[in-house]
Amino acid sequence: MTEAWQLAYVSLDAGTSEDEFDALIRFSQTRNRSIAIGGFLLRLGDTIFQVMEGPSERVKTMFYDRIACDPRHGDVHVVLERPIERVAFRGWGMVRLQAMPRLLTSLWGGVLPSQGFYRALINDPALAEGVIRAGALLHDLAVRQGAEIVAGPHVPPLTCAGPDIPGLGPVRLGV
Repeated sequence: MTEAWQLAYVSLDAGTSEDEFDALIRFSQTRNRSIAIGGFLLRLGDTIFQVMEGPSERVKTMFYDRIACDPRHGDVHVVLERPIERVAFRGWGMVRLQAMPRLLTSLWGGVLPSQGFYRALINDPALAEGVIRAGALLHDLAVRQGAEIVAGPHVPPLTCAGPDIPGLGPVRLGV
């Protein structure tokens, strides 16, 4: 049996436009699902935080042979890499979590400065763990609602209201 692997990294965006970024997410969702990789991506200012999980060799190949060499990323740092017993983001392929900054602010009771977020993720493994747990919470809410993508500014036409999260309010989930 292939070992399940989780890899999280942080990088600085090298100037990708919103349209290019959205197209990349759509492409990644399809490709990653086809090779059994799941995860999420968070973009806060020029900071990119991504979690990938799935079969060990596929995750490592995706990151080390593609993402780490991609000129759209600068100053790439792996903040977490480990075997896992079970995947947390099954079926997601790659989802951009638009609601994540608000959720993280709510969970930690503070403000997430986009400039400091990059450095904080590199220096504090517990922060990376917390971001992954928050992403898993959003995944579980989406799955419970029968949804697939946590919606943000680009809400899919069909959405359902998810449960309220303290300090965040109702979550809208795309179906």
